[in-house]
Amino acid sequence: MDQKNAILRERLVPGGEGQANRKAAEMATALRKAQVYIDQLRSERSQTDKEFREIKTDLITRLQNTCAQRDEARGRVLELENENSKLSESLQVKDRELAAAKAAAAAVRVVQSAAGPAGVANAAASRRPAAPAANTRTQDVLEKRQASAPGYARNSTKEGTPMRTLPRAGITVGEDDRRRPSLSRWPRSAGAGPESGAQRRSERFFEELAMMLEKSKAEEDRLLTALAATLPTSSSGPQQDGAGPLGMGFYKGRPVAAIVIFRYCLHSRAFQSGSTAIFDRIVSVIEQQVERGQEDNNCLSYWLSNTVTLLHMLNKNGGFKQVEAKFPALLFKQQLDAFVQRIFPMIRDNVRKEISPMLDNCIHTPKASGRTAARPGAAAPAGGDKAAGAAGAAQQAASHKSWTDILHVLDTLLAVVKANNVPKVLVQALFKQLFRFINVKLFNDLLLWRECCSFSNGEYVKTGLEQVAHWINGAGADYMADSWEELKHLRQAVTFLETANKPKKSLEEMTSDLCLDLSYQQLYRISTMYWDDKHNTETVSAEVLNRMKQQAMVDSNSAASHSFLLDDDSSLPFQAAELLENMDDEDLYNGIPMPEVLQDGDGEASFAFLEKELHFEAPPTTTAQ
Repeated sequence: MDQKNAILRERLVPGGEGQANRKAAEMATALRKAQVYIDQLRSERSQTDKEFREIKTDLITRLQNTCAQRDEARGRVLELENENSKLSESLQVKDRELAAAKAAAAAVRVVQSAAGPAGVANAAASRRPAAPAANTRTQDVLEKRQASAPGYARNSTKEGTPMRTLPRAGITVGEDDRRRPSLSRWPRSAGAGPESGAQRRSERFFEELAMMLEKSKAEEDRLLTALAATLPTSSSGPQQDGAGPLGMGFYKGRPVAAIVIFRYCLHSRAFQSGSTAIFDRIVSVIEQQVERGQEDNNCLSYWLSNTVTLLHMLNKNGGFKQVEAKFPALLFKQQLDAFVQRIFPMIRDNVRKEISPMLDNCIHTPKASGRTAARPGAAAPAGGDKAAGAAGAAQQAASHKSWTDILHVLDTLLAVVKANNVPKVLVQALFKQLFRFINVKLFNDLLLWRECCSFSNGEYVKTGLEQVAHWINGAGADYMADSWEELKHLRQAVTFLETANKPKKSLEEMTSDLCLDLSYQQLYRISTMYWDDKHNTETVSAEVLNRMKQQAMVDSNSAASHSFLLDDDSSLPFQAAELLENMDDEDLYNGIPMPEVLQDGDGEASFAFLEKELHFEAPPTTTAQ
């Protein structure tokens, strides 16, 4: 009995240890997944806290700006009331002078009527030299300048009362102010005396104001005309090889249009204005340009470079914060952020649309090969070896050409974004999304069609991946970053198809070495779909398949995954705040040569301030040039 018991223990103990080890390995795997999930929750919580702090800071800033605008408006109202009071006093003085002149005229008429016809003739003759009064000439000039002043509007009411709007305040004086004599009713018959000092100062003020308004409008119109100029497309003339569109061009790798817009808004104090139309006009021009070139990546890359650079200048540098930007400027910054989030996927989707038909020939599929799904062990038709060899060679050539065409498209895109000086962090994100699209498309095809999960198809796809690897290495890490990693699912699936001795591979070897990024559902799918059309080898062992199936069922019941297919994620791979943190300010605030399209033509608009270096040490109320 003791011997039998010893024999039984020897048989049971090794099996018990193996089962315990498997359970321990499964528990360790579950623990790692739980830890990953906990880390993910912590990361999401950190991101949520960060977004909350940013929203809180933004709301506080808006509240402070609103309070500042309210205080400024109150101060302006007090100033206008003071000006109106002074104007009313001046007009009352004029009324008294007019009344005195009328009284004197009445007295003269009485004397003339007493003197008879001769006296009337003599009095008329004595008054003729004073007829072209200087006061009348001055009044005409004042009315002309007043009518051209900003915010001034003259309308006839039902009682014939003129209406005027005080400049920059939006305060209308009409019927309620009817009893106050306006500038248009200043006396013209008070005599031919010299103009008063107040009248001369008023005339000079309106003249200078009109000149400033004309110059400001000319500068704004010239800027918008330059921005609205039609840009050459990537397929027109010398632009074929990826050279960027002309526009305002680039200076030391920086988009000139973005710098000009920023400098002009500083120069014109637009950031400090509580009411201005310049930002809406700029946004309208960019909108038109993007719509016009929505299928041309050259144009889109130009505006992506300009909008993200301008957004960076508004968001990061001390000059924008120092001038205490008002609501229109803050809204303009949000609109620029929206342009970045809109233009980036437009470029990506244009490329995806172009390479999608080419991807069909990069893998053996029933559609591409014209064959029905094959089964492992199926007998080949008589004389099929030679025909299959010829067909395989033709498809191999088609695959090589398709990959070559795809890489040519990517080459063109890389040249375009380089020519337009798109920030490298954006270029890296763009190519990562494009290679992720290729990975999803080809990997899902492998797992959807049984014919695709063959040994020869693994070799077929591997040849194309080698071309891609060579191209990525040639493009350089500065622009490609870790784009090669975006193809990891496809690369690991191809590795599985080409692996020899699959029946001898354990599940641990599959998950920790060969296919470490594939889920159990994906491993089970490709293992059951696999067939060898070249060497007639088998797939993994039944034990491994059973363990894969069990683990796949566990995964499918969790929140991790419900399908063996990859999702085509088209969301933006970056946040604006994180993106701008990786950009530098080099050569953004130095003087730049004046673009040819902005050079003075008629002398009305001058952009000479562009040639000066920006300094932000001045007080907020000082114009930075």
